Amino acid sequence: RRCLDYGIRTWIFSIEPCRISDGDPLLAEHPELFSTAGAPYGCHLMCPSRPAAIRYIEESVKDIFTQVPGLGGVMMIANGERLTTCLSTIDTVTGLRYGSCPDCDRLEPWQMYEAVSKAVVRGIRAAGSTAEYISWV
Repeated sequence: RRCLDYGIRTWIFSIEPCRISDGDPLLAEHPELFSTAGAPYGCHLMCPSRPAAIRYIEESVKDIFTQVPGLGGVMMIANGERLTTCLSTIDTVTGLRYGSCPDCDRLEPWQMYEAVSKAVVRGIRAAGSTAEYISWV
């Protein structure tokens, strides 16, 4: 609120959705959100082909923007800096797939990225915010 008094908008920076490890309570309670595609890396990746995962992303973003009104936006690295979704199993330069998710095998990389990005934007709008979304892979 103090920043807004000076015309400064606060943005969230994230590398999301974050992969999780065995034993994580979210995995135990909601295995339907995750793919086994990250198994070669010792983790579980959120699967953009699963409606429950997309709904979770959207609801999480809505919750943040509802609890913190006035945010300027989200700046997100959706792939590349660390494992996030099934997109992380694809070399974005060569297109080679490593331990790819059976649910995402039918999708092009841009479709996985689009599914997550649209869920983030829907979450922002569902909170009644006009905040912006910037992302890259």
